[in-house]
Amino acid sequence: MGAFDLQVNGYAGVDFNGDLLSGEDLDQVCEALKKDGVGGILATFITDDLGVMCSRMERLVQLRNQNREWSKLICGVHIEGHF
Repeated sequence: MGAFDLQVNGYAGVDFNGDLLSGEDLDQVCEALKKDGVGGILATFITDDLGVMCSRMERLVQLRNQNREWSKLICGVHIEGHF
């Protein structure tokens, strides 16, 4: 399976906390992670306005669900903050 990283804010120049995350971005991240021996991650969302955080997480989940390889690699999310 490879290494598992519990907290990944982004990778290969892609930030999970951006408002314009795309399928191309996820493909870039997942390909780079696999190449570097990572088999799974938790995508991390940094503390922000709760509505902003929810919107960003929803976007990631929608994109992730479009591709089986992305779903296998991005196993869940890590939420930073005071929750």
